[in-house]
Amino acid sequence: MSHAMSSERTQPSKTLAVLHEFFGADVTSTHGTWDGSMYVCRLSRQANQCDEQSVFIATAGLRTHAHTYAVDAVLAGSRLMITDQLPESFPAGLALWLVPNLAARIEALAKWFYDDPSQDVNLIGITGTNGKTTTSFLTAQALHQLGYRVALMGTLGAGVYPDLVNTGHTTPDIFSIQAWLASAKQQGCQYAVMEVSSHAVVQGRISGLHFAVKALTQVTEDHLDFHGSLEAYHQAKMNFFTRYPGSKQACWVLNQQDGVGQRLIKLASAQAANDAVKIAAYAPCHGSSSIQAAMGSLRNTEVLTLSQQQALSNGYQLQVSWSGYGYSVTSHLLGDHNIENLFCSLRILLALGMNWGDLIRLVSDLKAPEGRLEQVPCAKPLQVLVDFAHTTDALGKVLTTLNAQRQAAQVKNSIWVVFGCGGDRDKTKRPAMTAAAYALADKLVLTSDNPRTEAVDGIIADMLTGLPEDYDQSRVMIETDRKLAITTALNLAQSGDWVLVAGKGHETTQEINGHCYVFSDQQIIKEWLP
Repeated sequence: MSHAMSSERTQPSKTLAVLHEFFGADVTSTHGTWDGSMYVCRLSRQANQCDEQSVFIATAGLRTHAHTYAVDAVLAGSRLMITDQLPESFPAGLALWLVPNLAARIEALAKWFYDDPSQDVNLIGITGTNGKTTTSFLTAQALHQLGYRVALMGTLGAGVYPDLVNTGHTTPDIFSIQAWLASAKQQGCQYAVMEVSSHAVVQGRISGLHFAVKALTQVTEDHLDFHGSLEAYHQAKMNFFTRYPGSKQACWVLNQQDGVGQRLIKLASAQAANDAVKIAAYAPCHGSSSIQAAMGSLRNTEVLTLSQQQALSNGYQLQVSWSGYGYSVTSHLLGDHNIENLFCSLRILLALGMNWGDLIRLVSDLKAPEGRLEQVPCAKPLQVLVDFAHTTDALGKVLTTLNAQRQAAQVKNSIWVVFGCGGDRDKTKRPAMTAAAYALADKLVLTSDNPRTEAVDGIIADMLTGLPEDYDQSRVMIETDRKLAITTALNLAQSGDWVLVAGKGHETTQEINGHCYVFSDQQIIKEWLP
């Protein structure tokens, strides 16, 4: 640990003496030696992510208590562990503070240590089943093009846009989020955009954050293995808006054509009298008058509406209604679902006070992130796309987009889809994803995704139950090796066919039996030779 406070520090830092004062009498005992003059600049719940300037915060996890990883913390460089449970033993060189009520102090500790940075940065949180990554990316991209410095955190990584570093989580732990925001503040970011997962809501990882805007894309079905039921999952999404107020009056950006969005609108209507909630709505699909009428009693409920959509060879021509006027804009994003994401992003930007004229001028320049209907070149005249679609709804929307493109082009080329389902995750979506693929694609190649600790054969057996009893076996192939599955599709596809490789998108590893192996769908496609 450093004994001097450098002027070049990019994070808040505290001495151990000051940190001890924060806990006060809550520290019931200390073990080992520690120097109160030492500075630390990071709190970490991940032992292997500690360093010499980190304090390891150890509380109970889902399967085990984190103090069992004390050796990993020491090996990583940490010299202090704060825990709520005294372990039977702990390694030499590691001091220990026992704080029995540590779990209850986590939120306050994170805010205090990192100087509550979301008070000084306009924080935008985006939740939903699908679309979080693209919507957050489009929002950060637009703010960047408008001349603002903006931080981004989510599935693609974290950092100041466009320079992101992979974190391994959509929404990491509370200390990582506060550290990211503190860094964003130090680097002069006016805005910070983050994805908010349902796991993060339930586990309190966003506690103590002050959101300027909370946005909803759309909610379908996912993570039922974690939440237990569809209603519990939907409630978790709603709790992001209702259970984490912060000190700012966050504006709720809601999709008024989504079921959960409509429930939140009704909830906001009941609170409108005391001006507790501000609503900014958008309608990314045709027809919204019925919901608009229901919103009439709310203040500031102007709706950004898609009134017409025409497919182009490289995107869409959109007729957009805003503030009583109609506008024609061109988007080069592919897929109806990406138009939904675009509308959510635009409504966020309008809620932040961005100029509408500036926004419609930059729409045509906005690009989707890597692994979201990404066109990948290959050594054969095929339309090859990589997409992160890993839910039934997402896969169905991507395949619907390809069918629409085929119809618009008036061709009869086949649509191939290569996909698997993740291991140790919700098993109920496996047959549903296969059913959607069989209904919307011509050829299916079932393979592995991230099998984790499950056997791929077992996962595929679950997937096969989604096929009709009398399914056409010539349309369905099984290849457990994902690389071979991709190259099989590329070899068998005919000139002009579409080949969709779904499920992993931007990912560069494949997780098998506890190990992460280097793996990129895009790289396999680019390197393949017929």
